[in-house]
Amino acid sequence: MDPAEMHQARRLGLKAYRHFQGMEGRSVPVSAYTFTVAGGVSPPPYSGLNLSAATGDALENVVANRRLVDRFIGHGRVRWLRQVHSSIVVKAGRCREEICEGDGMVTAEPGEPLGVLHADCLAVVFYDLEKGVLANVHAGWRGLASGVLEECVSLMRRDFGAAPSSIAASLSPSIGQCCYEFKGWRELLPEWMHRHVKGGCLDLAGAAVNQLVGLGLERALIARSSICTSCSTEFHSHRRDGAAGRCATVAVIEKERSHGAL
Repeated sequence: MDPAEMHQARRLGLKAYRHFQGMEGRSVPVSAYTFTVAGGVSPPPYSGLNLSAATGDALENVVANRRLVDRFIGHGRVRWLRQVHSSIVVKAGRCREEICEGDGMVTAEPGEPLGVLHADCLAVVFYDLEKGVLANVHAGWRGLASGVLEECVSLMRRDFGAAPSSIAASLSPSIGQCCYEFKGWRELLPEWMHRHVKGGCLDLAGAAVNQLVGLGLERALIARSSICTSCSTEFHSHRRDGAAGRCATVAVIEKERSHGAL
């Protein structure tokens, strides 16, 4: 997969980058988008499309922004999590009537959109090309260190019969090593992540990719964005701005093409 290019989509005044493009002739029946700050109703410092109510933004702004995203995706209301920088991954069916605590969701149901919030952290979208299983995971350094990606792949295998070798993964824009100075990394990061620190700066996406390969995913089916959210003003960045909104990555299995996408 081309790791550098993500196709853009614009509608309803919103701008998003689409995942799973250019997969060497493979068709993925998933609509997955990482949204920029463009559009939305939130005032500064939340910069347009803020999708988190935990930032200090007015709740009515966040609700209006989420409704715009619902319309953009076109499959009803997006399922959201109460994210806690953990290794908790849940089946999306548990979250239909209430907001679940955790940092990842898994579904095999077409038309069930899964959303995660981030501002410098990664969102990782998984799709099993054989079993038609979708997952969306929030992964910052704490999530990587605690094993959230491993837990996601384990749940997909255990409860849905997915095989790591048939799972495609797409990483959202996130803070790049160019901007991610990490003080105390020797004490805070597990040893396996130390090789991804250079000059005191962490390569978050590189660490995620190597962990995914270690879990059995094929490197050719893993895509990472080249966009740094701290460098690019298209995205909310906690590291750059301090008081900042949250972007989101939302993924859904399309209803008309739900399984067996090869």
